[in-house]
Amino acid sequence: MTTEKISVSQQISATPAQVWALIGDFHGIMNWFPGITESRPEGSGVGAIRHLTMADGSVISDRLVAEQTGQSYSYEIAAGEVPMKNYLGTVSVEQSGEGSILLFNGSFDVTDEQREPAIGFIKQIYTGAFDNARQLLET
Repeated sequence: MTTEKISVSQQISATPAQVWALIGDFHGIMNWFPGITESRPEGSGVGAIRHLTMADGSVISDRLVAEQTGQSYSYEIAAGEVPMKNYLGTVSVEQSGEGSILLFNGSFDVTDEQREPAIGFIKQIYTGAFDNARQLLET
């Protein structure tokens, strides 16, 4: 297994506060992340778990491991069928000119045979989610 690191970013012409109002609720991910049909919360704050039901019916559970209110949160995959181990993702928003930049930084361990599909999948879903967030905020 090798450890992979991925980054995805999206420029948005909304303030960081406006972006955070959309993406900052750990349990509200289905409001901006396509393909998630339900987020069932368990707890609040660091240690909380969100059980995410995907469009295909599968469920992935994420655990909140860190948060900076108004700026970022980090989570790990706690349960679910995924082709990677030790997944850690951080979603954050920063000021960029008169707008914002929405960022995802992730790392995970993956086998050589799953490396390319896993990287492609994570980049694809976060690119789509960030594009969706931009559209929601700029219309």
